[in-house]
Amino acid sequence: NLAKPDASVFSGLTHLETLVLAGNPLRRLDNELCGLPNLKHIELSGARLAIVSPNAFSCNPRLEAVFLSGNQLKELPANLFDKNESLKIVDLSGNRFSEIPSALISKKGTLVSVNLSGNKIPDAAQFKPAGAAPSLDASVARLDRESPAAQAVGRLQSFVRSHWHLPLTGSTSYSTAAKFDL
Repeated sequence: NLAKPDASVFSGLTHLETLVLAGNPLRRLDNELCGLPNLKHIELSGARLAIVSPNAFSCNPRLEAVFLSGNQLKELPANLFDKNESLKIVDLSGNRFSEIPSALISKKGTLVSVNLSGNKIPDAAQFKPAGAAPSLDASVARLDRESPAAQAVGRLQSFVRSHWHLPLTGSTSYSTAAKFDL
């Protein structure tokens, strides 16, 4: 478990395009990723993040996808993605947002996929990315996170994200009185 990565941990990895730190107890993200100028995909889901500093992604101009789902985030700095001209995908599902982060509003014209599900944002459905083939999941999770279906969907999402580096939003609905296994 990586609790507080030092920027030197990533030194020399200037060609790295994908970094998965999911599940590590990071709690805070500052400028540790500055040694990764070619980073395109960052997976920080379930990293217990409560704070992301304004310059967290400022040294990653090629960043295309940011996965911050399942953390403890209540807000993001307004200028968080200002230096990320290539950003297309942002997953903020399962956090503690009560309003649409202003960091997303400033990127509305370039984003093609935004996931705000599992937050308590009353007007989230009104936020629609203007990019090509937009995708928005602003639903509040209706499945109990402990249910077998929710766990199976979570495992599938994690697998696809980590092995194929694709965004994936899953919806599951079922009706049965009997137990089932996925």
